[in-house]
Amino acid sequence: LQPSAMSLEEWIVSMRQLLTAQPVDVASVCNQVNASLELLTGQPIEQLNTALETFDVQHHSAAVLCIIRAKLHIAQLPQPAVDTLVEQTRQFLSSFNGEQIRLLPVPFNDLCHRFVKLLVSRQDALVGVGPMLRAVLTVQRHDAELTGIHCDLCELCLTAKCLKPALQVLDVDINDVRSTVDCREYLLYYYYGGMIYLGLKHYDRAFLMLENAISLQASLVSSIMLEAYKKWLLVGLLCVGRKPQPPKFTSTNQIVRMQYVGNCQAYMELVDAFDKKSPSELRDLANRHESQYRADRNWGLVKQVLTSRIKQNILHLTKTFITLSLSDLASRAAAASPAEAELYLLELIEEKKIFASIDQARQVVTFRDNPEQYASADMLDCVESETKQVMTIDRVLGQMLDKIRTSHAYAAKVAAREGQQQRSGGGGGGGGGGGMIGSMY
Repeated sequence: LQPSAMSLEEWIVSMRQLLTAQPVDVASVCNQVNASLELLTGQPIEQLNTALETFDVQHHSAAVLCIIRAKLHIAQLPQPAVDTLVEQTRQFLSSFNGEQIRLLPVPFNDLCHRFVKLLVSRQDALVGVGPMLRAVLTVQRHDAELTGIHCDLCELCLTAKCLKPALQVLDVDINDVRSTVDCREYLLYYYYGGMIYLGLKHYDRAFLMLENAISLQASLVSSIMLEAYKKWLLVGLLCVGRKPQPPKFTSTNQIVRMQYVGNCQAYMELVDAFDKKSPSELRDLANRHESQYRADRNWGLVKQVLTSRIKQNILHLTKTFITLSLSDLASRAAAASPAEAELYLLELIEEKKIFASIDQARQVVTFRDNPEQYASADMLDCVESETKQVMTIDRVLGQMLDKIRTSHAYAAKVAAREGQQQRSGGGGGGGGGGGMIGSMY
């Protein structure tokens, strides 16, 4: 029987039989789960709760998934039932069987998306951070794989203002995207990830995450990509101190470029003026567009850009002067006062972008050379870490290359190229495959 034609009791028996069979019929389980939603959403909540109690989450995770997902689909629930549902979902995410749930990525993603939406609406996002982190780590086949629920973890961490748990996932560079991940899930992961790194002031990582979001190949720019582009422009000024160069696809696709430029005029003006105008002129420009920046919730980031312009002036002064009074420093760097210039100087020293000492009695700053001799144990650890990263990238690229070379699509392209060369030149077909490899790689 199809699930829609079953009673709830028949469905329970059927799921038990499917999940305890040896070996498990994966196709039948997937079909049963995908077809169960209509049956279960039509059942009373009390009966669904009773059915849930008949299953063991470790042995029957797929069945528990069906019931909780159905409850999350029911539009109107009384408050006690919602409280129970939140606890049931939290417990499920904390203890489900990964082997079963990996077979059901689409319904599981739907459950997680709806759970996050429910928690955010209840202003209770913190409750879901731990279970969602466990869910991500459990359904991943390896730690560099992007799943459809990565974005859910990041959204919960952002909403709860509990950012650091997400770093366990964000700090691992993605080199494999699961086929069931859709564009929205992909974009939200990199957009939310960029915002988390911004909150932690890890600007280099934020820049890379946002760049991944705007690099998605598309003929139309989504609202997520547009918001990511605005932040990417501002973070680029903080990271590189000048207008950032857009990714290749973004810069060469004329339609996409025009959509970005047309919708980000206030940001483009600020970026273009960053290294051409004085800090005061830059501040006037920012004030003119303040309402736009505030509406986009980027005003705080814009103020950091204005501060960065003054810090950049201070950095340039280190190449010209050995000693300088704080009043001269403020005047030359266009800071509002010597106290403000000293504050920015101390921040640069803390960030190890400047090496200097301040004589408070004389109100004089002395710039010094970098004391790093590149012979410390910390430096050796840094070199070893970066070497491992490069070796990992080389290995992953090699695997991707082998996968493409052995794919039917690549073989078809090589054959088509060789056939075209033979028809046009009457010969030279033997070199066609090599030319194809060279052009693709």
